[in-house]
Amino acid sequence: KSRCEQLDAEKQRLSDELERRTTEFDRDRSRQNVERVSSNLLQQSFEEVPIHSIGATRGEMVECAELRETVAVLTAQCAQLDEANRASQQYCQTQVQDILSKLQDFVSADENTSLDTAVERIVEQISKERAHFH
Repeated sequence: KSRCEQLDAEKQRLSDELERRTTEFDRDRSRQNVERVSSNLLQQSFEEVPIHSIGATRGEMVECAELRETVAVLTAQCAQLDEANRASQQYCQTQVQDILSKLQDFVSADENTSLDTAVERIVEQISKERAHFH
């Protein structure tokens, strides 16, 4: 369960980071579009456009794509862990119910009785029987 919580936290952190970078990317892209339209930039030839602005945009696009992929992977892992956790809980509950049904003749218990409570009742019963024999 804690692994799932860790993955959920990591997923949330990456989602927040993706949102932040997407917003920055959109803002930078808008700024670049305005810069491209400015009169002095229109007078320049294509070769004179600063390469770093194009490279940064591609780099940010790649990074955003990687973050999206990581979020998708973490989402899938969380779903798998949730499913495994539910299966484990169901198995444990079935085991507890099986034990309690076998002990039904010796210890008072119903489907709401926890395993800890059943164990306490068994210990009490054994203690009473020991005291009775001595």
